[in-house]
Amino acid sequence: MVVSKGQQQWVTLALACIGLLAGFTGSVWAAEGDRSNCTVEIEQWADGLLAELPGYANRQLTRTKAENRVLVAGVPEVERVNANSVASPQDGHHHSHSEEVVRLFFSMLEKSKEEKSLVGLPSGNPQTQSPVHNRLQLFYRLTLARSQPDLPWHLISLEMATPRLAPTDVTGGAIWQAIAAWQNSGCPGT
Repeated sequence: MVVSKGQQQWVTLALACIGLLAGFTGSVWAAEGDRSNCTVEIEQWADGLLAELPGYANRQLTRTKAENRVLVAGVPEVERVNANSVASPQDGHHHSHSEEVVRLFFSMLEKSKEEKSLVGLPSGNPQTQSPVHNRLQLFYRLTLARSQPDLPWHLISLEMATPRLAPTDVTGGAIWQAIAAWQNSGCPGT
Protein backbone atom coordinates (compact mmCIF):
# COMPACT_ATOMS: atom_id res chain seq x y z
CA MET A 1 0.00 0.00 0.00
CA VAL A 2 1.34 3.37 -1.01
CA VAL A 3 0.79 6.24 1.42
CA SER A 4 1.18 9.82 0.34
CA LYS A 5 3.06 12.45 2.37
CA GLY A 6 -0.25 14.18 3.21
CA GLN A 7 -1.76 10.94 4.52
CA GLN A 8 1.34 10.33 6.66
CA GLN A 9 0.97 13.78 8.21
CA TRP A 10 -2.69 13.13 9.03
CA VAL A 11 -1.87 9.75 10.59
CA THR A 12 0.93 11.33 12.64
CA LEU A 13 -1.38 14.13 13.78
CA ALA A 14 -4.14 11.66 14.68
CA LEU A 15 -1.74 9.50 16.71
CA ALA A 16 -0.39 12.58 18.49
CA CYS A 17 -3.94 13.64 19.40
CA ILE A 18 -4.80 10.17 20.67
CA GLY A 19 -1.62 10.19 22.77
CA LEU A 20 -2.45 13.59 24.23
CA LEU A 21 -6.01 12.58 25.00
CA ALA A 22 -4.88 9.34 26.63
CA GLY A 23 -2.34 11.20 28.76
CA PHE A 24 -4.83 13.91 29.71
CA THR A 25 -7.57 11.45 30.57
CA GLY A 26 -5.19 9.36 32.62
CA SER A 27 -4.13 12.35 34.69
CA VAL A 28 -7.75 13.36 35.29
CA TRP A 29 -8.63 9.87 36.46
CA ALA A 30 -5.62 9.83 38.74
CA ALA A 31 -6.63 13.20 40.22
CA GLU A 32 -10.19 12.02 40.87
CA GLY A 33 -8.99 8.85 42.57
CA ASP A 34 -6.32 10.56 44.72
CA ARG A 35 -7.99 11.34 48.01
CA SER A 36 -4.85 11.55 50.15
CA ASN A 37 -5.60 15.23 50.90
CA CYS A 38 -8.92 14.09 52.39
CA THR A 39 -7.18 12.38 55.31
CA VAL A 40 -5.91 15.59 56.96
CA GLU A 41 -7.05 16.74 60.39
CA ILE A 42 -10.62 18.03 60.52
CA GLU A 43 -9.66 21.68 60.97
CA GLN A 44 -7.55 21.68 57.81
CA TRP A 45 -10.21 19.64 55.98
CA ALA A 46 -12.90 22.15 57.01
CA ASP A 47 -10.84 25.18 55.96
CA GLY A 48 -10.20 23.61 52.55
CA LEU A 49 -13.86 22.68 52.11
CA LEU A 50 -15.23 26.11 52.94
CA ALA A 51 -12.69 27.86 50.71
CA GLU A 52 -13.87 25.76 47.75
CA LEU A 53 -17.52 25.11 48.65
CA PRO A 54 -19.12 28.20 47.02
CA GLY A 55 -17.77 27.16 43.60
CA TYR A 56 -18.78 23.51 43.99
CA ALA A 57 -22.20 24.50 45.38
CA ASN A 58 -22.89 26.94 42.55
CA ARG A 59 -22.03 24.32 39.93
CA GLN A 60 -24.40 21.88 41.63
CA LEU A 61 -27.13 24.52 41.96
CA THR A 62 -26.74 25.36 38.26
CA ARG A 63 -27.15 21.66 37.39
CA THR A 64 -30.39 21.51 39.39
CA LYS A 65 -31.60 24.76 37.80
CA ALA A 66 -31.97 26.40 41.21
CA GLU A 67 -32.37 30.18 41.24
CA ASN A 68 -30.12 30.73 44.26
CA ARG A 69 -26.33 31.09 44.35
CA VAL A 70 -23.83 30.88 47.17
CA LEU A 71 -21.91 34.10 47.74
CA VAL A 72 -19.60 33.07 50.56
CA ALA A 73 -19.09 30.34 53.16
CA GLY A 74 -18.34 31.31 56.75
CA VAL A 75 -15.64 30.27 59.19
CA PRO A 76 -16.05 26.64 60.33
CA GLU A 77 -16.47 25.53 63.92
CA VAL A 78 -15.59 21.94 64.84
CA GLU A 79 -17.17 19.93 67.64
CA ARG A 80 -15.93 16.43 68.51
CA VAL A 81 -18.79 14.17 69.59
CA ASN A 82 -19.30 10.76 71.17
CA ALA A 83 -19.52 8.19 68.37
CA ASN A 84 -22.41 6.33 70.03
CA SER A 85 -24.61 9.43 70.00
CA VAL A 86 -24.62 9.68 66.21
CA ALA A 87 -26.67 7.48 63.88
CA SER A 88 -26.39 7.64 60.12
CA PRO A 89 -29.73 8.72 58.59
CA GLN A 90 -29.17 6.49 55.55
CA ASP A 91 -28.88 3.20 57.42
CA GLY A 92 -29.39 4.00 61.12
CA HIS A 93 -25.90 2.62 61.80
CA HIS A 94 -24.45 3.71 65.15
CA HIS A 95 -20.73 4.37 65.04
CA SER A 96 -18.19 2.48 67.13
CA HIS A 97 -15.99 3.87 69.90
CA SER A 98 -12.95 3.56 67.62
CA GLU A 99 -14.39 6.01 65.09
CA GLU A 100 -13.63 9.70 65.28
CA VAL A 101 -16.89 11.61 64.84
CA VAL A 102 -17.13 15.38 64.44
CA ARG A 103 -19.76 17.97 63.70
CA LEU A 104 -18.78 20.85 61.50
CA PHE A 105 -20.84 24.03 61.87
CA PHE A 106 -20.68 26.66 59.14
CA SER A 107 -22.86 29.26 57.49
CA MET A 108 -23.30 30.32 53.90
CA LEU A 109 -24.67 33.52 52.48
CA GLU A 110 -26.86 32.83 49.48
CA LYS A 111 -28.76 35.09 47.14
CA SER A 112 -31.85 34.31 45.15
CA LYS A 113 -33.19 36.22 42.18
CA GLU A 114 -36.93 36.71 42.25
CA GLU A 115 -39.24 38.94 40.26
CA LYS A 116 -41.00 41.25 42.72
CA SER A 117 -43.14 44.31 42.27
CA LEU A 118 -41.49 47.50 43.37
CA VAL A 119 -43.57 49.39 45.89
CA GLY A 120 -44.79 52.84 44.85
CA LEU A 121 -44.87 52.39 41.08
CA PRO A 122 -48.22 52.14 39.30
CA SER A 123 -49.16 48.75 37.93
CA GLY A 124 -48.68 48.41 34.20
CA ASN A 125 -45.51 50.47 34.40
CA PRO A 126 -42.64 48.49 32.82
CA GLN A 127 -40.54 49.37 35.85
CA THR A 128 -42.87 47.58 38.29
CA GLN A 129 -41.27 44.24 37.57
CA SER A 130 -37.61 44.26 38.49
CA PRO A 131 -35.26 41.54 39.67
CA VAL A 132 -34.71 41.87 43.39
CA HIS A 133 -31.87 39.95 44.97
CA ASN A 134 -32.73 38.48 48.35
CA ARG A 135 -29.89 37.45 50.59
CA LEU A 136 -30.32 34.66 53.08
CA GLN A 137 -27.88 33.33 55.63
CA LEU A 138 -28.14 29.58 56.05
CA PHE A 139 -26.61 27.59 58.89
CA TYR A 140 -25.33 24.07 58.38
CA ARG A 141 -24.32 21.18 60.62
CA LEU A 142 -22.31 18.50 58.82
CA THR A 143 -21.56 15.27 60.68
CA LEU A 144 -18.47 13.32 59.61
CA ALA A 145 -16.64 10.23 60.79
CA ARG A 146 -13.55 8.18 60.09
CA SER A 147 -12.32 4.95 61.63
CA GLN A 148 -8.58 5.59 61.17
CA PRO A 149 -6.48 8.76 60.85
CA ASP A 150 -5.14 7.68 57.45
CA LEU A 151 -8.62 7.25 55.93
CA PRO A 152 -10.75 10.01 54.35
CA TRP A 153 -13.62 11.58 56.27
CA HIS A 154 -16.99 9.89 55.65
CA LEU A 155 -20.06 12.14 55.27
CA ILE A 156 -22.83 11.05 57.65
CA SER A 157 -25.50 13.76 57.62
CA LEU A 158 -26.16 17.41 56.81
CA GLU A 159 -28.73 19.65 58.46
CA MET A 160 -29.67 23.20 57.49
CA ALA A 161 -31.43 25.94 59.45
CA THR A 162 -32.33 29.59 58.95
CA PRO A 163 -32.96 32.24 61.60
CA ARG A 164 -36.70 31.48 61.25
CA LEU A 165 -36.76 27.73 60.59
CA ALA A 166 -35.74 24.75 62.72
CA PRO A 167 -32.99 22.43 61.45
CA THR A 168 -33.99 20.32 58.45
CA ASP A 169 -32.21 17.22 57.16
CA VAL A 170 -30.75 18.08 53.74
CA THR A 171 -28.62 14.96 53.40
CA GLY A 172 -28.45 14.11 49.70
CA GLY A 173 -29.41 17.65 48.60
CA ALA A 174 -27.45 20.09 46.44
CA ILE A 175 -24.99 21.23 49.15
CA TRP A 176 -24.41 17.62 50.25
CA GLN A 177 -23.68 16.68 46.63
CA ALA A 178 -21.32 19.67 46.32
CA ILE A 179 -19.39 18.53 49.41
CA ALA A 180 -19.21 14.97 48.05
CA ALA A 181 -17.98 16.28 44.66
CA TRP A 182 -15.29 18.34 46.42
CA GLN A 183 -14.18 15.27 48.35
CA ASN A 184 -14.27 13.04 45.25
CA SER A 185 -12.02 15.53 43.45
CA GLY A 186 -9.33 15.03 46.11
CA CYS A 187 -10.23 17.77 48.65
CA PRO A 188 -8.47 20.63 46.82
CA GLY A 189 -7.35 23.46 49.05
CA THR A 190 -6.39 21.25 52.01
